Amino acid sequence: MRALSWMATDLPVSADLEKGFGDAPAAAAETIPPCRRGRLVGGSIEDATGDKDRPLYDLDTPARRVAAALGRRAHCPSPLP
Repeated sequence: MRALSWMATDLPVSADLEKGFGDAPAAAAETIPPCRRGRLVGGSIEDATGDKDRPLYDLDTPARRVAAALGRRAHCPSPLP
């Protein structure tokens, strides 16, 4: 994912990060640095799999994915929380 250079506002912006651009917790974590560089103040990582036969992850998987994303956020420098 390239840096979000299209940001043309000083207003806080939150993004729909879909399912974190991958199924694994590590994929969700890797979604965070470019978003932080792009100055997003928030984002959502969905619990939907994108698979019509199994539309939602089991209960543990979304929690691990969000925890990984939050853990990565703590290591990214950014002027915004």
